[in-house]
Amino acid sequence: MHKDDPIALRKQLIQMRLELNRQKIRHEGLALLEPVEKLRGLKQRFSSGSTPLFIVAGVTLASFFMARNRRSANNFLPLVRTAASLLPLFITPSASQRDTTQSTTGTRK
Repeated sequence: MHKDDPIALRKQLIQMRLELNRQKIRHEGLALLEPVEKLRGLKQRFSSGSTPLFIVAGVTLASFFMARNRRSANNFLPLVRTAASLLPLFITPSASQRDTTQSTTGTRK
């Protein structure tokens, strides 16, 4: 191929545009997932301390207020549904945690 070949130059330009678009999509994806990763980090931080006690206390208080005032329970239900839908984000480990777990188990064997 010759340097001044217009077909080769066009092919290079298209490849560069595709790579630029890939990088943009990757960057935007990482920016969108950043809050999820922060929530997962929060989960790790809370699970190491006395958080289960706080969770039990929170559930107890919520059930007390819901039983006390049935009308407010209907207003509380959408919040519970939202929290339940976000629960899998806290339960599943992030990709970086899986990578570190796999790398540490691989070095121990």
